[in-house]
Amino acid sequence: MQNADTKDRDTENVLNDKMFDLNTTLKQGEERIKNTVCDMEKKSAEGKAQIKTVIADVDKKFQENPWPIVAGVAAGCILLGFIIGSNKR
Repeated sequence: MQNADTKDRDTENVLNDKMFDLNTTLKQGEERIKNTVCDMEKKSAEGKAQIKTVIADVDKKFQENPWPIVAGVAAGCILLGFIIGSNKR
């Protein structure tokens, strides 16, 4: 009878150890996820700030002298037209 009780206690101890390990792993995973989300939010905010800066620079340059941009867009459209037109033949 004592042997069965010892096995039961050993099994219970092993299960408790495994549950502790599982809980520790889950907590570590949760912390990693929280840190990753926090990092992503920071990088997203930095990216938005950079995009706003680039947009402001382009807008300023366009306001100062729009013709190079207009010419670039026109040239791009002509090139695109030639590429699309040559595929239909």
